[in-house]
Formats: sequence, structure tokens, C-alpha cells
Amino acid sequence: LYRHELRLFQNLFLPSVKLVRKVRVGSRVRRVYDRPQTPFERVLACPEADRLKVAQLQALRKQLDPFALAEAIDQKLTQLYALAHHRTRHQPQPKPPAPTAVERQAVQALSERFGIPVSVGSEGGRSKGKSRGK
Repeated sequence: LYRHELRLFQNLFLPSVKLVRKVRVGSRVRRVYDRPQTPFERVLACPEADRLKVAQLQALRKQLDPFALAEAIDQKLTQLYALAHHRTRHQPQPKPPAPTAVERQAVQALSERFGIPVSVGSEGGRSKGKSRGK
């Protein structure tokens, strides 16, 4: 955006004002500005400007359409806004499948071997309401 369309639009087609001087009027400061010009027009008016580069800029300005540039800038800003405000939906985690008979037997055998009471079922761990013994 900044390297292409916006840079060209601002420098070749968008006029800006430059502060010429400040004049104090009582307790206020009055600012005096130059007439609005594009940065390209300021380069054209500069006697020290490189004539070859000025000619290249003139050719570039003739090729470009300010309305097409503005449209391209708007499209890129819309895409940027969509990316910045994109909300991802929270996908609920699927429930794990119920343990198979072989898995239940293996857990039961380990439970008996180590003396740890374990219930295997679809509850997925401790049942509600029971507290851990400390």
C-alpha cells in the first residue's frame, strides 16, 4: 500500500499546503500558508530539480489515473480492515471416544496392580461432587 498506490497518489495528485510564516497578532499566532500544491508540482517549480527525473515523473503522472489509484487504495484498506477484524469461531473440542473393552481391561489391571481405584467409563475421570482426599 505505502510502496505503490498510496505513495503515487499522495505525491502526484494530492495537494497539500505548506506553512510560509507565523504572525503574532496579540496573544494569538496567525499562520500563513502557501497555495495548495502537490509534491510533484513543488518539484516542477524547483530550479535545482533533475530534469531527467522530472520528465520521468511527468510521464508517470500522465499514465496514472487518480480515480483508479483511489479505488485500489480503498480495496487494499478494506482487505486490511477485514484481516484486522477477522474473528475466528471457537470450535468446541470433540468428546473423546468411549474406551474400548480392551482399554477398560488394561486400566482395570493397572488399577489393581498399583492399588489405585480408577473408574473407567464415559464420565472422563472423577465424578462430580466427590472431593480428593488430602
